[in-house]
Amino acid sequence: MTRAIGLLIGLCSLAIGQDVKPEAAFLNAIGSLEHRVADGQPVDPVSRLREELGFSIDSAEALLSTSRDYLSGLQAIDTALRRSILERRMRVMAGDSVISEPELLAQANKRRGVLLENAMQELRSKLGTREGQSLRRFLEEGSQTGEYFPLRPDEKRIARVN
Repeated sequence: MTRAIGLLIGLCSLAIGQDVKPEAAFLNAIGSLEHRVADGQPVDPVSRLREELGFSIDSAEALLSTSRDYLSGLQAIDTALRRSILERRMRVMAGDSVISEPELLAQANKRRGVLLENAMQELRSKLGTREGQSLRRFLEEGSQTGEYFPLRPDEKRIARVN
């Protein structure tokens, strides 16, 4: 039983994987800003977004809100995937035929893609033309370096509390 649970956790970890799209990496990076401290004080993600992107307060808050919604949606998809895989394995042990794990993974990946597209579409509708162009440039530059908001010398990550 312990081995089966370990295998399930491993499979889900692989299934969840890293998002490779720059937009997904960007939204994840925004979320990570909320889990940083500098000189013992929490980093203000809105200020950091304003500094890095030159956005207004409203647009920076829209970015932060969109990131939170996106990450929450990802968590819901991943929780549903874990539950589906567990239910599938229980049904297989009971002798029922059900859809395969690769199909479950494909469905979850499709939902992740839709979630990302909706988040970016929502974000585009909230930003002005200048800020939208700035965001596009920032995404292109960050996708080349692989990191959107690197830790500054005085910053460190703190543990996330779920």
